[in-house]
Amino acid sequence: MTTLTEFYIGLNGKDMKNQEVAPEQVKDTISEMVLGGTFKQAEGLWMGDFENTLVFEVADLEGSLTEQFKEAYVDGGTEKVFQLVKERLENEFNQESVMVKQVDADIHF
Repeated sequence: MTTLTEFYIGLNGKDMKNQEVAPEQVKDTISEMVLGGTFKQAEGLWMGDFENTLVFEVADLEGSLTEQFKEAYVDGGTEKVFQLVKERLENEFNQESVMVKQVDADIHF
């Protein structure tokens, strides 16, 4: 089994009700950390407000990290990798929260 990880990134900042973040910005940041995955457009509901949302899905997150990200952020595996990615997205894009879903899946390439 492989762990499938999904990150749900709202494109409104936590201080504004309007879209602040361009999907391309999120894609560029994720591509600095992860070598491959799938992006999907979605609409989310957070605290009573609708917002455009970008979903990033990756199989085997730990095996898909860029060398640059591993060197800069991953400290001997002391933290869960998904938490490091989540925190960077929250901080960089002024998010109150980035939802992460992880499931075990039978994935074949």
